[in-house]
Amino acid sequence: MTSKKNKVIKFGRFRYAAASAIAGVIVLLCFAQPVSNEQQVFDSNFVAYEDAISSDLDLMLNTRSTGGEDDAVTKSMRGLKKGMEAYNSQQYEVSAVAFEKYLAENPEANDFNQVDFYLAVSYISTNKTTEATQKLEHLTEIKNPTIKEDAKWYLALVYARQGEKTAAKTLLADLQSSEKYGAKANKILNPTRRTTFK
Repeated sequence: MTSKKNKVIKFGRFRYAAASAIAGVIVLLCFAQPVSNEQQVFDSNFVAYEDAISSDLDLMLNTRSTGGEDDAVTKSMRGLKKGMEAYNSQQYEVSAVAFEKYLAENPEANDFNQVDFYLAVSYISTNKTTEATQKLEHLTEIKNPTIKEDAKWYLALVYARQGEKTAAKTLLADLQSSEKYGAKANKILNPTRRTTFK
């Protein structure tokens, strides 16, 4: 009878490091939360809307300046200007406060819906999705086609962030023929892309 001896390989000080690394990988695989497709759709597509009112606001303020004390409307416009400056500096909490104040003081203003839209984007940027959703849902029902289209795009992204795929897909489908958002909507709805709804 021949006896076979098993060989044991000794790893010495490296065995503890190897065991720790293996345990770390196991813990990571078990407990790490993958980023959802919906969150990826939001992260890949959300960019704060470009400032389209500051130049007009500057012009209006320059024509209103008389050198004396500002009237209530001019003060309100200056507050809006400060809000847009904060918005452009990505200080969205500050811009939201300024926009809220302006809207409260000027419920009949011609630019009410436009400022309301910037407020919604500020809310998105500060993770106030409930407030943003309410504003954007309202703005998708107004007559102004530009604001309505922009509101649909941002509302679709908010819905994606919230995991409401069906609602997001419905809005994106509406935007597929949009000159401004059609290509982006088609990319998101394309099932062969990585950052799409699965």
